[in-house]
Amino acid sequence: MPTPQPIDVQRRPATPDNELIEAYLRRAHGADTPPIAPSADQRDAVYSSRPDTVTGASVAKPRNRTAARRRVSPFSIVLTLIATAVASVVYISNIIAVGQLVVRIGDLENRHQRSLNEQEMLRAQINRMSSLERVRTMAEQDLGLRNSAAVPGWLAVSPDRVHQIEEALEEARRQR
Repeated sequence: MPTPQPIDVQRRPATPDNELIEAYLRRAHGADTPPIAPSADQRDAVYSSRPDTVTGASVAKPRNRTAARRRVSPFSIVLTLIATAVASVVYISNIIAVGQLVVRIGDLENRHQRSLNEQEMLRAQINRMSSLERVRTMAEQDLGLRNSAAVPGWLAVSPDRVHQIEEALEEARRQR
């Protein structure tokens, strides 16, 4: 195993970053100095992949990368516009269809109301034409019918005749 080359540790101005770097260099080469508790920023600076941190150049605090804004592709813009246009056409056609249905419903309601009115007129006409006074006057004038002055009497039917009618009815039922 090759022996490590001694590193020339120069004395730099005493800043927390330089002290930390020197402490790590001494530890790497076996120097017995008590370890310094580094802060998180100092530890990140030493272990970062930036080459100027180990060589002794000024150590900057690591920063988060700024998020790169993604470009919006023209395809997505066109697709969004087409989707918006289709949604608008569907919405407008729906509004037109609803308007047409409302007009049709209004026409059907008017037609229904006319039918109800006509039905009421026909009922009134039926009641007027079937009234007792009208029927009586027509019977007297047109047909020459008169109300009988005599009181109707009872008819007498012989029991033999009733019996004959009942037998005829039973015979007609059997034949069916």
